[in-house]
Amino acid sequence: MGGAEALGMQIAKYLGRRHNIEVLTTTAEDVSNPLNVLPVGETTIDGVRVKRFKVNGREGSFNTINSKVLARKKITESEGIEWFRGNLSSDELCNYLLKNKEKFDFFIFMPYCFGITYFGSQIVPDKSIIVPCLHDEEQTRVPPLKRMFQKCRAIIFNSEEEKRFFERFFFYPTEWAVIGGILEKSNPHPKEFIRKYNLKNFIIYTGRKDQGKSTPLLLEYFCRYKENNKHDIKLVLTGPGEVQIPKKFKSDILDLGIIPKNDLQNAISASKLLCQPSIHESFSFSIMEAWLYGRPTLVHANCEVTKSFTTKANAGLYFENYEEFEECMNYLLENPAISKKLGENGRKFVLENYTPSKISIKYEEYLTALHKNPRSVHDSFNIPSDCPGYCKICYRNSDVFTSCIWKDVASSIPYVLKSEDRFIYLNIIFSLLKQYSRCAIRRAFTFPNTSRNQ
Repeated sequence: MGGAEALGMQIAKYLGRRHNIEVLTTTAEDVSNPLNVLPVGETTIDGVRVKRFKVNGREGSFNTINSKVLARKKITESEGIEWFRGNLSSDELCNYLLKNKEKFDFFIFMPYCFGITYFGSQIVPDKSIIVPCLHDEEQTRVPPLKRMFQKCRAIIFNSEEEKRFFERFFFYPTEWAVIGGILEKSNPHPKEFIRKYNLKNFIIYTGRKDQGKSTPLLLEYFCRYKENNKHDIKLVLTGPGEVQIPKKFKSDILDLGIIPKNDLQNAISASKLLCQPSIHESFSFSIMEAWLYGRPTLVHANCEVTKSFTTKANAGLYFENYEEFEECMNYLLENPAISKKLGENGRKFVLENYTPSKISIKYEEYLTALHKNPRSVHDSFNIPSDCPGYCKICYRNSDVFTSCIWKDVASSIPYVLKSEDRFIYLNIIFSLLKQYSRCAIRRAFTFPNTSRNQ
């Protein structure tokens, strides 16, 4: 189960104890190759009503457009919509939304990059809450995304770092919250995993195995590590996808594929540490699970989210290159008392912030607040088509957000002047001033004096 799907099921499970909740999804198992595998219809998972609908087939044009997206080549608005049609969309699910949109107060869509989210949120824009699970990847360049985010009722982020990236890349949202994922307590049995798989001294990676998650980089670094060090340590991989393990290291790297949930929990708790090399994360359940089971983590320094969480929790180390990877591995493996303390720090961090009771209450309080304030967020000024990224001047409530921008700029000036890169930062500030002047003047002379609908 992917991170977004796991998050959605957890939210539904705990909010469903007090509210009427339905989970709408498709019959596809693999999002990278969406085929109708699972049965259509209704089922119950953890007490939650789950309805599955047939996924649309992909047109031949999808692969062509997707190649351009992955190469970060510019695509048109119409190509972007065609891309969404081929990226896990379902006409049957959208028809269900259309017929039942008055039945529910809100529709929560996640993650941002699937056709279900794009087309579904267009059907019920003022009831649509998007949990984007966003990070810096090629798909964020697809043109229709800005309109999708602008039209939705609210956006819920999994971390402050995800929200900051959203603001840099899109705009300041008028309705938003930072909440995070739900981690459930469990009682793993590490000895059971050791006995079942005959594995004892190992580090673990869990998640999708592909280039986007940097698993090839992890394999490369681990193989170099084994060549340079005498530690009798193995690497265990779990999750969907395939990897090419060099012959020389067949006995040191074990790909267990998708294993039962209990086995996975036991595996993480039996490991020396969990390594998450991905630089594309908005939250990372695997890291939080490792901390919940008292395991330290090793993450990539270029992932703002995982590095920030690791620093806040004081629960692991991070690397930027092979030399740092090697030093971190040796430090954690050769200092078991420190590794244990880091794992304990992580467990404390998760229990203080991401338990079911804490997160479900945050979701319920935020959704209740939105329900009590049913105003539309789309009754604002018309945004010029050539406005750069729906700037903060043109966007609704711009006066509030503009003051925040200038507070941020003012507070940063002392640091900018001392920085070696001061000219780069000053250029950014001047660009912001230019944008502000341009759009403020246009707003004063072009936009009608519209008032808010209450």
